[in-house]
Amino acid sequence: MRVDRLGHVNIRTPAFAETIAFYEACLGLRAGPAVSSQARPQNVWLHDEAGDPIIHVNGPIEGEAVHPHGGGSRLDHFALDCSGLDSCIARLDAQGVPYQRIRIAARGLTQLNITDPNGLKVELTFSDPDGDRPAPAK
Repeated sequence: MRVDRLGHVNIRTPAFAETIAFYEACLGLRAGPAVSSQARPQNVWLHDEAGDPIIHVNGPIEGEAVHPHGGGSRLDHFALDCSGLDSCIARLDAQGVPYQRIRIAARGLTQLNITDPNGLKVELTFSDPDGDRPAPAK
């Protein structure tokens, strides 16, 4: 057995519309219908550019306990492997979304860390363009 990639992340939130709007505006994901084992009035998949569903957003079911903003979970963050660092930065800047940029030279990566409307930390990981990679040691 081998795990190949992250299948999806599920976000259950009373900030349903705000969460969808955030991921559409900041990451260019597209909302589409979702089918789940429970009938829910608020149930959406957010799809990547290839049409693959990667984030499942649900509103709480009637009577379900709602955790306060940024609390109630041991989930620290989730990470998405991305491409197009410059266009992502431009999109975040246009939306006024703050981010922390971290360069991990030893792995040839750049990370942008953002926070969604639920207080969830999202790590966007980019392989550095060839021109930004450190020169090999001689």
